[in-house]
Amino acid sequence: MTTQEDIARALGISLMTVYRYLSGSGKVSAKTSARIDEYIREHNYRPNLMARALKTRRSNLIGLLMPSFSYSYYPEIIESIRSTLGDKYNLLLCLSGESAESELKELEMLLTIPVDGILMSPVRGDRSVEHCRYLDKHNVPYVLFDRYFPEDKLACSYVTTDCVNESRKLVHYLYGLGHRKIAHLGGTPDESFSRSMLEGYKLGLADCNLPWDEKLVKQGELSTEVGCSLLKEWYDDKLPFTALHAANDPLAIGALEACRSLGVKVPQELSITGFSDIVIARNVYVPLTTVQEATAMIGRIAAETLIKAIENPGENTKNKVLLPGTFVERESCCSIEK
Repeated sequence: MTTQEDIARALGISLMTVYRYLSGSGKVSAKTSARIDEYIREHNYRPNLMARALKTRRSNLIGLLMPSFSYSYYPEIIESIRSTLGDKYNLLLCLSGESAESELKELEMLLTIPVDGILMSPVRGDRSVEHCRYLDKHNVPYVLFDRYFPEDKLACSYVTTDCVNESRKLVHYLYGLGHRKIAHLGGTPDESFSRSMLEGYKLGLADCNLPWDEKLVKQGELSTEVGCSLLKEWYDDKLPFTALHAANDPLAIGALEACRSLGVKVPQELSITGFSDIVIARNVYVPLTTVQEATAMIGRIAAETLIKAIENPGENTKNKVLLPGTFVERESCCSIEK
């Protein structure tokens, strides 16, 4: 296997010159750079990342740990992260599968490589708090994205959508259309996104002087199947509401499917809002009114925050970013007589 020593010997230049060029840590003349480039192409040179990390204490690797590739808004976040890192850092993708045990194993693996820092969307529940403290203990910079923890549980950098405020504004929107019975279809309370959406719903009701009614709230997994089954439960009970505030688009789309099977007209008999603006939201049989998340910006800011933490270790500044969403009005809502 070709080494840096081989390159220096073959080209008759110093090992330090080869190192400066490959690491980008110093100036190398254009002529010498071209000679090194030509040599490494011809001899298929690949740097030994482990050896480089031991020598420089930097691997130029970033770990990206998230629950699943199946969440439709993650690809844009990943692409934005990759674009922001550019050629300076390589990205190593890992999945936790929403398992706290798997998340810890992946983090332990990333630390043995080692990586210079970690971008993480934590699993549901609070066990990730201890995993983040594990990273703190080993002085590994990290930034959370999409999901985060309250300050009293974990003080760290994070980038996500301001779900509380956007959820609140959706209630205002439905109220403005004349709806006074607004139900909430949410996720399980062990995850920050679902808690934020429920909090925003409660605040929206209070803003509009609408009473809290626990019978108008159902929670489950954030999936189309659950959205369909929970809406059918409501209609079995014949509960009176004219609008549905769903925590995410899959739940809202499941509710749309239930309405079609039950013969409930959307939006004439039931107005429905979603959240995230996944691709299918605009292609269902009744295009969904929803909130578009700034996924590309989430990825960019998360990557920029991590790079700053890696390259300025003494600053120890926590960056907490809540980004606004963009309201997207389509055909799943309409006004009613007040």
